[in-house]
Amino acid sequence: MLGIGLLAAGAALADPNWEELTPDQRQILAPVQPGWKQLSPAQRQNLLDVAKEYPKLNAEQRQRFQQRLPAWSKLSPEERNAARENFRELQSLPPEQREGIKKKLKDVR
Repeated sequence: MLGIGLLAAGAALADPNWEELTPDQRQILAPVQPGWKQLSPAQRQNLLDVAKEYPKLNAEQRQRFQQRLPAWSKLSPEERNAARENFRELQSLPPEQREGIKKKLKDVR
């Protein structure tokens, strides 16, 4: 009987409702609160993992995270994988070429 209760508690931790998050987690993940119920358990867990690392970010990284989180959470898994691949390709370029591409992207935005 105890094993079933522990298993259920583990499942709740892996896929918590918004109300089950800690106050710090809710504050960090506030940009995705409106769509939290629509996220898959894997997406929720990934966001919780990122929230653990949030305190280690500097102010600029935190601001960027807060600005980009809503759009990122709306991407499909395929779109996220494509974005990751684009990032890896960008990182493999020489620094001057990488900076040129970043500048062009900023100009477009």
